[in-house]
Amino acid sequence: MPYNPSLTNYIARQMGEKEAFLYLALALLAALGSLLIGERVFFNEYVTTDEHSYIFEAWLFSQGKLSLSCPQLSDAFFHRMIICDDQVGWVSRYPPAQILWLVPGVVLGYPRLMTAVAAFLAVWFLIKAGRRLDIPGWCSALLLMISPYFWLMQGTVLSHTSALAVTALMIWAYLVWIQERKIPFAV
Repeated sequence: MPYNPSLTNYIARQMGEKEAFLYLALALLAALGSLLIGERVFFNEYVTTDEHSYIFEAWLFSQGKLSLSCPQLSDAFFHRMIICDDQVGWVSRYPPAQILWLVPGVVLGYPRLMTAVAAFLAVWFLIKAGRRLDIPGWCSALLLMISPYFWLMQGTVLSHTSALAVTALMIWAYLVWIQERKIPFAV
């Protein structure tokens, strides 16, 4: 039987589609797991003062405000991670990166949705980075998804969630830049 390149290409396409479906399923599993941990383990509560601060400021941003004026009897509203100062106002102690990430979820009424998006992106881009290093995609995803730290962090709205997603994206972009010399990926 002579070599048929169209058959080889067809098989490669089929394997590629199945592999892509597996990677998509793993990333979706991470997103779903993130939502389940937030609801079933943390009972949809914000368990750290940092989370309260992020949600407070994200709510302010969603209202088009940077701060509120301090309420009367501001000592009654004391919170470790929220500043209540007459000059500054009532504002989060944190810089706006994670807060801006959470705004779409706050607007939709479900901030943990953005954590699920971050889990999806983290798994997706780590799989893609692993593939560039000839590491099977399922292996990259498995190593991440067997980590208790990954699941506990993905159940919160802490900045670790979006930081992991952005780091995974940066690693993938760096590998594309190094391997293909595509300048836009270096930025």
